[in-house]
Amino acid sequence: MDPKDYENNPADDIDLDQEIVYLADGERMTNAKAQDMADAAERRAANLIPGGKSLSGNGRHSPVVQTRISAVVHAKLQAIADTQHVSMSKIMRAAIDEFIKHHENQALDA
Repeated sequence: MDPKDYENNPADDIDLDQEIVYLADGERMTNAKAQDMADAAERRAANLIPGGKSLSGNGRHSPVVQTRISAVVHAKLQAIADTQHVSMSKIMRAAIDEFIKHHENQALDA
């Protein structure tokens, strides 16, 4: 069934486990999938990024630091992350923590 058929009907009137509706990528839409999508949209609307807690604490947003790296470095980082079964973000946070620790120790030695 084409999702355009539901343009004038509220979505909660559709039992997606009974009606066959496909997403643009070909995946079948189910009630559970619709709820997951709605929950994710609510988190985005609340400006909360799904998948992680605030690293700053107290529900505050964690600052973001971005940089560009070569494809070779990216592949190496991804391989490390895959081997350790963690995200690249976690690998980068650990690397930054070590970098800061190294420089703090240098400052104490001076």
